[in-house]
Amino acid sequence: MDPDPQNTLVDRINTALNSSGENYILSLCPNTEYLIDDTLIFFAKGQEISTQGYPTDGSRAMITVTGDIVNGKGLSTAIQGNCANCDNITLRNIQVRLPNAVPTCAQRMLIDYCMAD
Repeated sequence: MDPDPQNTLVDRINTALNSSGENYILSLCPNTEYLIDDTLIFFAKGQEISTQGYPTDGSRAMITVTGDIVNGKGLSTAIQGNCANCDNITLRNIQVRLPNAVPTCAQRMLIDYCMAD
């Protein structure tokens, strides 16, 4: 999936996942950054978000969370996979960057992080 235009990226990803059904693989481009300002949502059993070709090096697609966190509130879930039919979903061969993370412990769906002071 092409990350441009950025202003429709989250909507396009979520539409692809929602309309494609079970076992759909959403392939992200290698060496590409995807800026998200809202939650990416798995919608069906067996869906996958991965980098095309499944690289294991720095060429993996980068999902960068750009949603603001202010006073501990804001984009709290980068990727959501808790739908009733979301068995066997996969997040594979990607990188996730949280540049605006606050210096405390927090949890995001599929991503746990704890940044020290």
